Amino acid sequence: LDEAQDFGALEFQLLVSLTNENSPSVTLAGDLDQRIMLGRKNETWEESLSHLTLPNGEKPDVTALAPLKIGYRSTNEIMTVAKKIIGKHSVNTVCDSTRHGAPVDVFRFRERGAMVAFLADTLQDLIIREPFASVAVLARTQEIALSMYEGLQRTDLANMRYISDQEFSFTPGIDVTNISQTKGLEFDTVIITDVDASTYGPDIRSRQLLYVGVTRASHQLWLLHCGNPTPLIADIY
Repeated sequence: LDEAQDFGALEFQLLVSLTNENSPSVTLAGDLDQRIMLGRKNETWEESLSHLTLPNGEKPDVTALAPLKIGYRSTNEIMTVAKKIIGKHSVNTVCDSTRHGAPVDVFRFRERGAMVAFLADTLQDLIIREPFASVAVLARTQEIALSMYEGLQRTDLANMRYISDQEFSFTPGIDVTNISQTKGLEFDTVIITDVDASTYGPDIRSRQLLYVGVTRASHQLWLLHCGNPTPLIADIY
């Protein structure tokens, strides 16, 4: 079961009840730092799995926990930012990346129109230079993502798609959507808009959402905002 951090005790129990009674075996894979589904409150895997009962009535062995220590998707520069965003709330005490890449760029704008104009020009150049790249433009909410897409539509950007219900084509181009829809996916370049104090506060849900968005990037990450930046990125300038 992938993305197991966003499942609860009831789902785990149902999964276990469907296994072979004589040889029950379930493998769960997930990152508790990426808990973005509302209502998921467990702080540890032991706590999350403590209520399980096997088909034969016995309690399962949940001692075979292997924490992730090496990340293969994102560069060290991206993961450094991700760790600062999640901060002391992280349950991953040791997690190193395997490679280095471009620095994470942060861009500030006076107003939203300037952000959209900058993004249109930058995306145009990026697609020309890297025609086979996958690019994600991510917002916190679907409403903001749609507004951003409509603004970019007025330009000459080609191969741009608005994703409203996880209808990803997994082909080169630009996908505009909200962060929640990209959980479990990866893109060559990720651009997150509105990384400002009013959109992402210091609360745990903001931290986890932004952490998920940041860690979708394999090679390049840009953070854009108008006004004051969120305090979650204040020390990466």
